[in-house]
Amino acid sequence: FTGVAGQAQNAEITVTGAGLIDVIHVLKSGSADFSIGDVTELNAEGGVLNVTYTPSTVGVQTASIKLSSKLVNPAVTITLTGTVLPQTVSTAEATDITMSSFTANWNASEANGAQYEVTLYNADNAKILSEVISSTSKSFSNLDAATTYFYDVAVIVEGIKSVTSEKVSVTTNSFPVISEVADVTFDQIILDGVNYDAKTITVNGTNLLGDISAVISGENADQFSIDKEQYAGGENMTIKYNPTSVGVHKATVTLSSTFAQDVVFNVTAIATLSKPEFIGYNIDSDKGYTVTW
Repeated sequence: FTGVAGQAQNAEITVTGAGLIDVIHVLKSGSADFSIGDVTELNAEGGVLNVTYTPSTVGVQTASIKLSSKLVNPAVTITLTGTVLPQTVSTAEATDITMSSFTANWNASEANGAQYEVTLYNADNAKILSEVISSTSKSFSNLDAATTYFYDVAVIVEGIKSVTSEKVSVTTNSFPVISEVADVTFDQIILDGVNYDAKTITVNGTNLLGDISAVISGENADQFSIDKEQYAGGENMTIKYNPTSVGVHKATVTLSSTFAQDVVFNVTAIATLSKPEFIGYNIDSDKGYTVTW
């Protein structure tokens, strides 16, 4: 017999007698987890013994049934063996899922001294590793990103292993990605007029592990500024153009975040002086014209 504590199992044993001159005496001994009811004898032709196995604790139990009759030597002994498996535990959802790791969880066994064999499988259900531990969680690391894994758990008590639990599916996180940003071009501004301009863009990403950092650099970086250095995904960034000299000004903005590939975009602007304003002219017969602007 193989089962779990508290769950009864039944089996029939057919006994056949031939040429006997007396009844068949039946004597059961050994573990009380086995029962044959009130049967103490069968008729000379034999009969059926109904054996009930009701295990009470985890482990291996044995009993025997001795069949004897007059002039039969030796008597016939039937050995009964029952193995009681620990109750299977139920698994729980994985936690602490990252790109390269997760923590497997399961409920505790009620059996004293229980240990747990936790097994990790790949997406094809091929075993990667198996480990016996005493806690009810296990952290797996050095895994591939955006990959599906499975795990299950078996209880071990006194060297006897339970039926394994149902498998739990876990998919590690994908690598974080910062969204691409189009180059930014400012309208031409007049240096001695309105001497600044501003553009607003949105910085975003997927699977981000933290804020997005922004750094402006390049030969003309001092002609531009950004409103801050850290942005949450989906937040607006304001880029300000405040030139101090005439010309074409260019810079680059680099966006970075933990484990994500940097995103770089260009910023371009032009600053010019205002056109001269014609005021008038005077005619000088001796010297020609005098023009004022």
